[in-house]
Parts: sequence; C-alpha cells; structure tokens
Amino acid sequence: MSVSVDTKLSIQFFGRVGDVMGKARTIDLPDGGWTLGELRRRLAAAAGSDILLQPGVRGAIDKQVASDEAMVRPGAEVAFFSLFSGG
Repeated sequence: MSVSVDTKLSIQFFGRVGDVMGKARTIDLPDGGWTLGELRRRLAAAAGSDILLQPGVRGAIDKQVASDEAMVRPGAEVAFFSLFSGG
C-alpha cells in the first residue's frame, strides 16, 4: 500500500518581490525538502528574474525569518519579501 505524502509548498511574495514574481505560488517540493537558498535559486531560475537573489530580499518559513541554510519541508508556508524602509 502506498502512502501519499503532501509535497505541496505554498509561497507568498510581498513588496517589490511580489510585483515581479506575482503574489503567490504553489510548487511541488521533494520529500526531503530544500534549503531556503536552494528554493530561492530555483524560483529565480524558473522566473527568469534575479529579484529573489538580491541582498535586500529576506525569506521566512512558517512566519519566521530564516537564513538560506534553513530547511524548507513539504507543507511549510514560505514568504519572500524585500526590506521596507520607513520614516
């Protein structure tokens, strides 16, 4: 008997990143997941845009800002956003 594993990953984009990438995507993720950095590079390549690779763009996993070394597992919620300036 085969057990189905949810390999869907919900990704949201905010600010300038959302203007380029769109507001949200859902992708299939391998069972073992990827690092946030690997996900960032794959999304950038698929979109043909380097916006996700710019130094001012942060990533979050399940609403917690994370480093590019953090693991993203299937079922997680990921967000990418540009740093905001205020005054």
